[in-house]
Amino acid sequence: MAAGPPLATEPIGEVIESSTRQMVFECWEGREPAPVGSLIQAVWGDFRVIGVVISVRQVSRDPLREPIAFGHLPDELLTQQPQLPLLLSIQGTALCLGQGKGSSPLTAQIPEKPAPLHSTVSLLPKAEVCSFSRQWAFLQILFLHRPELFDHLLLSLCRWSYEANDRDPRYLTDFGKALTPLLRRDYPRLRLLLRQLEDLVP
Repeated sequence: MAAGPPLATEPIGEVIESSTRQMVFECWEGREPAPVGSLIQAVWGDFRVIGVVISVRQVSRDPLREPIAFGHLPDELLTQQPQLPLLLSIQGTALCLGQGKGSSPLTAQIPEKPAPLHSTVSLLPKAEVCSFSRQWAFLQILFLHRPELFDHLLLSLCRWSYEANDRDPRYLTDFGKALTPLLRRDYPRLRLLLRQLEDLVP
């Protein structure tokens, strides 16, 4: 089971590409990347864009230098190439699911504008994951965009939100009810997803 959202969060990186559909963020050195299925926030002043992490990748910082195989085990490689971690970066892609302004509650919607480049990225705190994850409009946005490995992402997001809701089985029941009308024309798929939701209960 995923560790779940933290009570309070620290910055993990910043936005390097942005649109109202999705954003790409680069993790700062020494910071752990946000896991797939987690909810993050990109903050610039009093404006926040909320997203779900749909992929994480490691890339070369120098676009002109492609990574090559060295033929060594990790410990040997780092001994011979100690500068290697400095040449690589971890990037995540998040699908935009909502926004917030100032002290107003977060709303599940397609953001009215992209997160500004270099916005600070952090995991969404547990209390806000709990409240945002019960705005079932975020499911409609997910179904609208249908990213790759959609069902796996859906279950990962559900696990993350389930942890934020203190593993309350009622959250899974409500999640399943919100999912049902969106998959009413694909009953075998709906049945499989509902069974997988049931498996989350200890």
